[in-house]
Amino acid sequence: MGAGLMREDAMGAPTADDLVMDESFVADTTEAPPPRARLQEIGLVHSSAIGSIWMLVTGHSLAEVLRPGYFNDQAEVGFQKHDRIFATTYGADGEPVYATLAVTEVPGRDGGRDGRGDITVKVV
Repeated sequence: MGAGLMREDAMGAPTADDLVMDESFVADTTEAPPPRARLQEIGLVHSSAIGSIWMLVTGHSLAEVLRPGYFNDQAEVGFQKHDRIFATTYGADGEPVYATLAVTEVPGRDGGRDGRGDITVKVV
């Protein structure tokens, strides 16, 4: 049978022999990329020669914020090792969760690394 031509049964429905799985309709089973910080969620509160203090307000959970690489897309804001981030995140129940974070690693700025890797933070 040619493309788009199917036989129909007495009720006008395609017959089982003509129902072939079209791969374009197969659901994508790949996982979505993990959430990342957005520029509009981060603000510089204070900066000095010894470090900076940042504010983060996001709809992501604290667990997502603590995932290595969460801040990678925001490397251009100039995070430095030991910077502090006052974070307001939201849990599954919609209640705010407050945490003070410390930047623990910034690839390309820590010890002359080549810039590959993830910006990492931890709760302090």
